[in-house]
Amino acid sequence: MSGAPGNPREWPTLSDYIAHARDAGFTVTTRKREEAGLPLIAVSIVTPEGAMAVEIAASLDDPLASTTIARLDRRLGRKSYLFR
Repeated sequence: MSGAPGNPREWPTLSDYIAHARDAGFTVTTRKREEAGLPLIAVSIVTPEGAMAVEIAASLDDPLASTTIARLDRRLGRKSYLFR
């Protein structure tokens, strides 16, 4: 996990959450595109039961706030070890 700028605390990244989702048997799809000259990555995570969450980011290395992790967990109906 990488540290957020100016914060020594370790924050999980979107890449960390994707790895956790794949380890849990979820289907993860990423799509990259450019919008107004800026890179965008759309990540779709689907559980075997059909629950789905989508996250849009500029980079897979972006740190995730605890509220973002909680939202993804809630939409997927799971509790990840990433939320402290």
